Amino acid sequence: MTKLFRIISSFHISKCLYLLIGSALIGSGIGYGKLYLYHIILAFVILIFGIYSIENKFFLKIENINLLIKKNKIFLFWFIWTVLSFSWTINYNETLKYLVYQMFGIICILSVKYYVTNEKRLKSFTHLIKCIFLFNLFISLFESFGLFRWPLSPYSDYSNFFGREFQELNNNGQLFLSGIFPPTGLFGNPNNLSLFCVVISPFIFLHAKGLNIIVCFMSIIWILLTSGSRAAMLGLLIGFLFYFFMFKKKMTEIGFLIAFSSLSIIGVFFLILLKPNSFSTLVENVNIFNILIIDNKSSLNSTAIRLNLIYDSWEAFQKTLGIGLGGGGTYSHQLSMGGYGQGVARLHNFWLEILFESGVLVFFGLMLWFISKLKNLIFIAKTSKRKWISDISKAFCISIIIFIVGTLSISTAIYFLPMWILFGAIISFIDFAEKNN
Repeated sequence: MTKLFRIISSFHISKCLYLLIGSALIGSGIGYGKLYLYHIILAFVILIFGIYSIENKFFLKIENINLLIKKNKIFLFWFIWTVLSFSWTINYNETLKYLVYQMFGIICILSVKYYVTNEKRLKSFTHLIKCIFLFNLFISLFESFGLFRWPLSPYSDYSNFFGREFQELNNNGQLFLSGIFPPTGLFGNPNNLSLFCVVISPFIFLHAKGLNIIVCFMSIIWILLTSGSRAAMLGLLIGFLFYFFMFKKKMTEIGFLIAFSSLSIIGVFFLILLKPNSFSTLVENVNIFNILIIDNKSSLNSTAIRLNLIYDSWEAFQKTLGIGLGGGGTYSHQLSMGGYGQGVARLHNFWLEILFESGVLVFFGLMLWFISKLKNLIFIAKTSKRKWISDISKAFCISIIIFIVGTLSISTAIYFLPMWILFGAIISFIDFAEKNN
């Protein structure tokens, strides 16, 4: 047994955490059924970390316990509140799932916090994100033209071989007629892919140069157009408007904006000439103003379904007097009512989901957390004497703004592991910047 402990403890924790973070960013892209690569690596990391802690009495040190609580107060409070919600939840199974997702999320936060401790690891972390982003971009471009589909995607003909239930991509029939298909990348969902791409985009532009920036940006816009993710598109727009109004611009950035605008106009012109129907379909597919359309409550289009889900959940939430329906409560409530359309029961609004399920205290606690972190990042961006720290701070600021708006596009973000990696990265970077500023 001692020999086994020595072998396992010989693995470097930092490398294991690096793999864990990478697997979290990949999410459901690699695995079988509900068992993901992330779960396998997590089990291995827990084993190694447990042995390391026993040998070094790591968790018994008061400073480590204090650090764990101090840097993650709101997330620990959210977790404890979910545990307490078992006393009033209407569906124990869904609340338990919600609790497990939160646990995985907090582990992601801690993984990033313990990994990103110096400049070298911070750059290694951003390089990992860039590689996963580019891989998703490569796959998505092929998927959008119907040339390839990631085998583990639920929309792939081979999904059954990987324990996934096959689903028809029947929400974008007009796109099919134009020979364009919604990409899903490693995430198995067009909206999740879009959110990942737009949130990561500021860091990609930070490290890319020249023509690469324009290629990446146009690729992201193409993904947003073909996936029809209006909230992600709106988030990207608001995020970069925030940057141009909040921070001092460089001539190269203004030049990039002019060059991209010019290329976009030229590209649109050629698309209209070659495939006028495809262009009109893409525009309608991502029409941001469709979000604002208030449809008849009995209709079953996307906007009406979301409005109905919010209305029903709001009525149920009011009866709880602000404490929330409990983890997974909105989903359970809609299931009891039969859902809408083809059984749609997820709220499709993460911020209202937090409010309706976790109550007023958790909701405003998270809002204050975002505001405080955004304030810290803006201060670092404007005062840091190290240019690369200032640049990364700006990228984080844009990512937070994009994320806040972009999450409106996905059904729920609680099990979207890249979100938790983002939270961990924000905490880690602010700590690093304050120590090295």
